[in-house]
Amino acid sequence: MMMMMMMMMMMMMMMMMMIMMMMMGDNIMRYDYVKTSEKMSGSRQVYQLAHLLGESCTFEQMSYYEWVNRIAKNGKK
Repeated sequence: MMMMMMMMMMMMMMMMMMIMMMMMGDNIMRYDYVKTSEKMSGSRQVYQLAHLLGESCTFEQMSYYEWVNRIAKNGKK
């Protein structure tokens, strides 16, 4: 039950972030985000969101972000 609540909260936060990004209208960043989101899988999207969130990530998100970042550096295996 708690997990469901957490997931819902996460989704809400992501949506809010996206909307805020759009409203702020940092054109270069928005264009880049839309361009990348077109050809994104799930992990890529989380990586992108984590990248945007930066330091405000939770520990769980941060560890996942680091893991994805390491893969991104190494390239696809």
